Amino acid sequence: PVARSSLKTDGSMPPTRHIPAAMDPAILALIDGRLEAIARDHAVRIAFAVESGSRAWGFPSPDSDYDCRFVFIRPVADYLKLFPKRDVIETPLTPVAAASSIGNGETPCSR
Repeated sequence: PVARSSLKTDGSMPPTRHIPAAMDPAILALIDGRLEAIARDHAVRIAFAVESGSRAWGFPSPDSDYDCRFVFIRPVADYLKLFPKRDVIETPLTPVAAASSIGNGETPCSR
């Protein structure tokens, strides 16, 4: 794997990323975009994301999707509410490139 980082605009240290050199940059951009949209739409911070599924185990088939599991952190006030929010984020299944999906805190890099 090759480590890649992007500069953060707020001056904080960029995250460490270990991305296989063979991973398509267009798919990576879609995955990053979906994670950013989830963080924005649900007002959470994604603390950790990891590829899961057949690709992570090194056994992808030609029609394998891109699965990603992630840990998210809500604002403190959300944890102190009388009726707290659910502890999962579910998203509809949608394609990424020819054959991939996201759902249940899953996004292509999913559940």
